[in-house]
Amino acid sequence: VRCIALTGHRAPGLQPRASDAIRHAIGQLVIQYPGALWLAGGATGADMIATSELLDGGQQVRLILPFVPAIQARQWSLDQRRVLLDHVARASGVEVVAERYSVAAYHERNRRLVQQADLLVAFYDGRQTGGTYQTIQQAASRQLPVMVWWV
Repeated sequence: VRCIALTGHRAPGLQPRASDAIRHAIGQLVIQYPGALWLAGGATGADMIATSELLDGGQQVRLILPFVPAIQARQWSLDQRRVLLDHVARASGVEVVAERYSVAAYHERNRRLVQQADLLVAFYDGRQTGGTYQTIQQAASRQLPVMVWWV
């Protein structure tokens, strides 16, 4: 496995202890897949927690963003915007799907994550709705291995 994509629920949908579980999972995965390139979608919640942990640990992360950060984080808190900009600055690369807002850009971002990865890691709570569920379904239809961490 050379390229691992991340997907997971956004805040505030995460359970209170999800942060610790995500950090622990990333620690285990980095050991299991040394030298992997990590792909992340730049969303709040699981993406942001996992990306921070990976970058802080010196891992190579490429962001695939639905829009430029100014559009993506327009309605986020100041702290969340700062974290995204920090991730953009430290990422090994940034791919932007669309220059303007559209719901379709989120779907395209998730499609690209699945297309470019050898493995999908999902921080998931079992809900059969939303982007995390749809990304897992896309991976399954492509026969991409999916590793689920229940959060």
